[in-house]
Amino acid sequence: MGMVVAIHQPNYLPWLGYFYKMANCDTFVLQDDVLLSERSFTRRCYIRARDGARILSVPLATKGVRINEAAICNDRRWQLRHWHVMEDAYRSSRYWEEYSPHFEHVYRETPWSTLIQLNVFLIMTVRTMLGLNNKIIFSSELSTTGNGRSDRVIEICTRLGADTYLSGTGARSYNNEGEFRRAGVNLVYSDFEHPVYRQLWDGFVPKLSIVDLLFNEGPRSLDILKGSSKRHSDGSLLE
Repeated sequence: MGMVVAIHQPNYLPWLGYFYKMANCDTFVLQDDVLLSERSFTRRCYIRARDGARILSVPLATKGVRINEAAICNDRRWQLRHWHVMEDAYRSSRYWEEYSPHFEHVYRETPWSTLIQLNVFLIMTVRTMLGLNNKIIFSSELSTTGNGRSDRVIEICTRLGADTYLSGTGARSYNNEGEFRRAGVNLVYSDFEHPVYRQLWDGFVPKLSIVDLLFNEGPRSLDILKGSSKRHSDGSLLE
């Protein structure tokens, strides 16, 4: 496999599968110039609180715009609310003291005017924590002309000189595999299998924000994402 490209919208504190894709490509494209869906994970995420999964949603002052045009509501109370929910959820976790300062200033000290600024800062912060160093670019920098989903993806891949596109499995319904073959781009789907890792309370809740893994497993997070940590027969991690 030669150069691998993955493409995803710049989500808010994304889930584990997002960073698994990032860890398995050479260039990760942040698709910032598409319309923002109100129901997408571009503005929300889930974390695990004592009573189960809790949603954190960033309030927006604009609707019907592209992601890189979306303005955040100027009322900063949402930032303190997100921080307090996160603190209450994870302050007893093993790696809270080590990792929380990287997030605290995001919510307590920094005012955010646009969603893209906030999300990209958080994505890059987590990327550094995980030890990833592949190339990150924005789709808006490429000035693509393709109209269809597959057309645009293929154009991005060819412009970047990629011979392989790493796609999420949710895109199977609209990826045109024939178009990828004709363009000479190998279409590969992510083989991400959600790991079972240490969480604070009984039972395991999947598909949470990456912060759940970081606060609970710390420096082992990347190995867990890649599935290379050793496990017990029941799937739980060895100490």
